[in-house]
Amino acid sequence: MLIAWEDYLIARKTGVKKFWKPFLDKNITQFDSLSGELLKLGIHELCTEYFDHRCSEIPIQHPKILGKVLSQWEKEISLNNEVYLLWVYKAQGFNGICKILSEEFIRKPQLLLEKVLVLNPDNLEAIKLLLLHHLDELDFALHELPHGLVLSESACIRSIECCEKLLANTPEMADTKTRFGLGFHYYKTMYFSWVEYHKKGIKEDFFEWLDNKI
Repeated sequence: MLIAWEDYLIARKTGVKKFWKPFLDKNITQFDSLSGELLKLGIHELCTEYFDHRCSEIPIQHPKILGKVLSQWEKEISLNNEVYLLWVYKAQGFNGICKILSEEFIRKPQLLLEKVLVLNPDNLEAIKLLLLHHLDELDFALHELPHGLVLSESACIRSIECCEKLLANTPEMADTKTRFGLGFHYYKTMYFSWVEYHKKGIKEDFFEWLDNKI
């Protein structure tokens, strides 16, 4: 890497600030001295480690780093760089992220993933993230059952249809699960079972009825 973070990462694991702070300060100074193409490369390496290699200890949100990262992201997403569009999607919640995104992307971050798939329909990471987005929507919509849906039926149908389209093109994603260990088949079954239960006005306990139905 342009800037070596190994010593900092090793020291960081001690949890003792006086051990890791000098390495952090040294690397921040090195990063701060970068400009032009070297800065662009340094940011790319930093993001690769943080997002793709899942190295969460990389201090990408440090105030002296994040501003430059966001500035580069803004340029790259305007150029429809699919790698950066994915990173920006993963960075939801970062301080200042809203300043580089249009109102549409702020309200619906999943549109970043849809844009990636327009650029590259075979981007499996974007497909999986978009699938997980819709599964999370369904999980939220159904989490108050049997009392009722949290989201509208049309919103549920929209997420189900999007999942079906994604899985039709990439059946290898069928085993994708939410953080609760639940997949598309579960949510689809639960939704349509609830609709049937509700429309028929069944008085039996929903889950007992569902067990007998299945």
